[in-house]
Amino acid sequence: MNGNLLQNGSIQVPRVKICGITSEREIKFINELDINYVGFVFEKSRRQISVYDAARLRKALRGDIKAVGVFTSADSSIINKTAKICGIDIIQLHCSGDIEQGQYDLPVWKAVSIKDDKEELIKRLEGPYDAFVLDTYVKNKAGGTGVVFNWNLARDLSEKRKIVLAGGLTAENVAEAIYIVRPQIVDVSTGVEGICGKDEKKVKAFLHAAGYN
Repeated sequence: MNGNLLQNGSIQVPRVKICGITSEREIKFINELDINYVGFVFEKSRRQISVYDAARLRKALRGDIKAVGVFTSADSSIINKTAKICGIDIIQLHCSGDIEQGQYDLPVWKAVSIKDDKEELIKRLEGPYDAFVLDTYVKNKAGGTGVVFNWNLARDLSEKRKIVLAGGLTAENVAEAIYIVRPQIVDVSTGVEGICGKDEKKVKAFLHAAGYN
């Protein structure tokens, strides 16, 4: 499936998040594209970024693009402080357990690792969260693996919940993923990377496949 069905208005075109941003080069071309969110990873990862660098890149980011801070710890005092210093707009949590209402100063997206049990998945989509990031379960990994899960498990979930679809999306498969899941947001990292971080041509191809002209 290509992006034609998405581009002709038959399906709602989702917003786009590019995660794992680490350089001014990436920010420069992202500012010229139809990107709605970028993700800064503050936890141990090959895409990890320091608080200092995230704050610097956030200042260079186009004003209407929202910055998402990705964390694997639920320590609200540290996260709230980091978010304030860096100008983060949304907190994305990759950790077990639930949060309490008002625990964080910003909207919170909860990352949910998908296994092969839809009933279990539905039970996990509860709590005071502004959205749920659906990603592939990989043992000892918190995301960014580039591995796809069974999208049929997430079919119809966006009718009642705000869904951020992640997990192995690429220009080659994102149109099909959108057609099945109908997410409000698609989230890509590995699928648009080249030798030196995010690749502008791959990002443009992803956007086109996701329904953007």
